Amino acid sequence: MHQTFSELFDPRPEQWGLRGDPLLWEELCAFLSSQKMPNSANAVGTMIARAITTLTGAPFDGTDQFRVERYPTQGMSGGYISMQFWTTTGIPLLVSRFRGLAPKTRDYFAELYVAGLFGDAGWAVYFPKRDVGFDFIVSKDVDGTMLLRPVQVKGLYPTAEKRDRDAYGFEGQLSAVHPEMVVALPFFSAAEHGLAPACIAYMPLARMRSRERGGVRCAPCQLVGGVPQPRPSYLPFMDQLGLGAVEDPRWSAEPE
Repeated sequence: MHQTFSELFDPRPEQWGLRGDPLLWEELCAFLSSQKMPNSANAVGTMIARAITTLTGAPFDGTDQFRVERYPTQGMSGGYISMQFWTTTGIPLLVSRFRGLAPKTRDYFAELYVAGLFGDAGWAVYFPKRDVGFDFIVSKDVDGTMLLRPVQVKGLYPTAEKRDRDAYGFEGQLSAVHPEMVVALPFFSAAEHGLAPACIAYMPLARMRSRERGGVRCAPCQLVGGVPQPRPSYLPFMDQLGLGAVEDPRWSAEPE
């Protein structure tokens, strides 16, 4: 598996213990992102626990909560860390993500599958000699105008345990950004590993929302019983309709 710590920390939990926990989450992500991922789940958990001690100075000694002086103090629990949250929710969540992350080979499958669909639609597909941000670039002559679209593919692989969601999609960093790019989001079903994606969204960068902490987010689907289903407002970007829309010269324009 080719995994990084930053993958484990994205997305953030929906619920926290105390107000300082989301701040520690961000610091842990930045602190661990430059370090090598261990090969076992136990080692990952131990490394995260040690990083918490390094960043806060607080050992795992049964203390329920403590305050980090550098954190803002607004609110009743401002600046406080809940060790119960980290021992029962935070660290177990990160370790479970390590166990469930898709192998890099599945990412290759998603990239090649999307590239094949572009080829079937008449686009020329160019793969880089070296991965410098975009998975591939496509070109097509449409009514005498040569269109060029850099493409990044972000596969979504829900686990069988993932609960239903009204909004489900990608949230994270793009390794490269271009105004004419396509962010292709193949959505796989939880129980159908290795098969074709249930649906694919072809998103313009202008339709991706910026996150406060950097990166982008986009949720074109809902998740029902482990099966992604397109949300009605995103249907123009889905599957064949979405792939056809990429040919519109105005496709990458800012929404009105």
